[in-house]
Amino acid sequence: MESRTCKRCTAQFEPEFATQVNCAPCKQRNTEEKQQSRAKKKAAETPTYEDWMYKWDQNFPQQYKELRAYEKKFSAQVQQELGRELCDREAETLYNAAVAFYCFKQGGSPWVRSVIDPNGVIVGGAFFPEVIGTWLVKYTHRFGLETSATYAKLYRPLLTVLDKKFGKFSQNSSSEGESARNVQAEIAGTWAA
Repeated sequence: MESRTCKRCTAQFEPEFATQVNCAPCKQRNTEEKQQSRAKKKAAETPTYEDWMYKWDQNFPQQYKELRAYEKKFSAQVQQELGRELCDREAETLYNAAVAFYCFKQGGSPWVRSVIDPNGVIVGGAFFPEVIGTWLVKYTHRFGLETSATYAKLYRPLLTVLDKKFGKFSQNSSSEGESARNVQAEIAGTWAA
């Protein structure tokens, strides 16, 4: 092929393909600049944790109402099946399980949303589900929550979803890693307090 002049830096170069208009170094710079531009655009489109969480109920009032109705009905049914008042930790466990399960079942935004600062996923504008596994498993056993048919029907499928979405963290030494390991041990039947 004939020698060409780079449109960006005006250096002479031998093209690698027929439509090439920039030399290899300029082509590489163009690619890097496009990647940086796309990353900035994506970051600008991804809300911060604070913006998403603290405004979720205002920005999505119908979804908020729907989610809270489900969570309250679920918790009331489990409490009735257990036949006792729930302590705060049990109530929190039921809340986390119900919200995560319902949001993952609904799928997509606004139910499940990636956020930045810190990076992660928020369900129902409420919490990061990638870290609930440790307490979810622990309190399910401590309080015998699986004796409730309603809870048991939700619990195992939720563990499967958590493992599928966040099991990749199991090798990390972070709270996400600990959560993933607890979920995986519970699924395998090897979890121990």
